[in-house]
Amino acid sequence: MKVILLAGGFGSRLSEYTEVLPKPMVSIGGKPLLESIIEDFTRQGLRRFIISVNYKAQMITNYFGDGSQWKAEESLWQLLGHSNSSTNKAGKRRQ
Repeated sequence: MKVILLAGGFGSRLSEYTEVLPKPMVSIGGKPLLESIIEDFTRQGLRRFIISVNYKAQMITNYFGDGSQWKAEESLWQLLGHSNSSTNKAGKRRQ
């Protein structure tokens, strides 16, 4: 079974934190939110991930690499758009 994680949002409601970091990388409990989510899934025996990234994607992919640190058997990064994209949820260009 594969876990699909949507990690590409702008986090506009968290703009105080997400101007510098993408929302999945905001620290909660001393580690990025996405890391806690991945750890929860791996504790349940799930090891195959597809992580859809967009906003500041390079920061996320640099941190997680190939996922081997979390014992992921498969970790695919699906890049949606450009890491500095300025599209909203509907995919329309912001003015």
